[in-house]
Amino acid sequence: AVVRLPHGWMKAAQLTRERINEVVIFCGKMLGVRTVIFTTVGLDNNAITAEMWDGVTKINEIVHDIARSWEPPSDGEDGVKWVLVQEFSNFTSAVLNENGKH
Repeated sequence: AVVRLPHGWMKAAQLTRERINEVVIFCGKMLGVRTVIFTTVGLDNNAITAEMWDGVTKINEIVHDIARSWEPPSDGEDGVKWVLVQEFSNFTSAVLNENGKH
């Protein structure tokens, strides 16, 4: 499952570690997936102030931490085996930065 967190529909403070972790568990139990890929939240019109961007940064840190610390089920057990991160945020920031230089 590829997951784009609903920042904008939900405030950054609502996208907690617990809720993001629940997404992984839901994908495994209800959808039967073995791999969950989170797309990081990028710079867009839903983060228009410095405080909002701090919230986006925190969400992305949580996503990376969950992926790093995810413990897959034992062999033969059902559940999500891999949690991966598609780094959209740093990519778009780098594109904007380079574009601004030229």
